[in-house]
Amino acid sequence: MNTSIYTSQYIYIIVALVVIFSIALYIMYLRNKMQNIFLLEELKKNEYQLKRNEESIEALEKKIGRMTEENQKMEIKFREKKEKLLAQIRENKNLLILIDELKNKNAKIDDDVTIEYFVKKKQD
Repeated sequence: MNTSIYTSQYIYIIVALVVIFSIALYIMYLRNKMQNIFLLEELKKNEYQLKRNEESIEALEKKIGRMTEENQKMEIKFREKKEKLLAQIRENKNLLILIDELKNKNAKIDDDVTIEYFVKKKQD
């Protein structure tokens, strides 16, 4: 009879341990379920933020594309203006050379006129 008491005590202990472990497992299940709900909400937030970031990136890429086009157009205009200015500079240099030549011619003519004047004066 003593053995049956010990056996029934062991059975109660085993049942109690199973109940305790079952409660612990249920608590762990609830805790994991709450964590999963929280992580799911965080995932939704992150997906929404990712979508917004992708849209922002697309908008920036479009803006960069427009700015690149504008920069290329401005480079073309700059080159054209630079070429025009260089042409004007060359033309101005040529004009300065012509002006110097005309000055030299005029100086020579003035010298010739002065000499003729003095020659005529001597002859008179």
